[in-house]
Amino acid sequence: MKTILAVLSFAAVLTSGGVVGQVLSFEETKALAEQGGADDQFELGVAYIVQDNFPEAWKWMSLAANNGSATAQTFMGSMYDHGEEVPENNAEAVKWYKLAAVQGNSLAQFSLGAMYANGEGIPSNLILSYVWFTMAFNRGATDVAGEARDLITKALTPEQLARAQEIATRCFESDYQDCE
Repeated sequence: MKTILAVLSFAAVLTSGGVVGQVLSFEETKALAEQGGADDQFELGVAYIVQDNFPEAWKWMSLAANNGSATAQTFMGSMYDHGEEVPENNAEAVKWYKLAAVQGNSLAQFSLGAMYANGEGIPSNLILSYVWFTMAFNRGATDVAGEARDLITKALTPEQLARAQEIATRCFESDYQDCE
């Protein structure tokens, strides 16, 4: 689980433009999280993971995800996707990845593309897989997103590729709100 956390924490720093502000103590973070801020709830969840207190980590990550934190939503999706500390549930993973993907989280966009490609938790749809891999690549995800998109491209007919590119353009122009 700590590997997933490390990836997500690194992704959060990259997508936020780097670490800004001061480092807070556990008590300060908890006080802020209790006030209902999704980012503070996510940070408290991270602190509990570092302490190997998964029940408390899950509580705070769930709150953060339900309060709109794209990073926490991606975390929830990953936990369900990989069956880390919770039973594997691909449909639940897709739900969380979608919530984060439409907020521009490139890791969630990549993961959603993979779920569509593999038909995990959602019917297989190579067109939508192409769309989400493209969004992840455009958001600066690693070259893996571009490589995955290129592999999907080879499996599409020219008509399907044209449709996928049309949806991808619409998705990007709508700030990820019109991607189906």
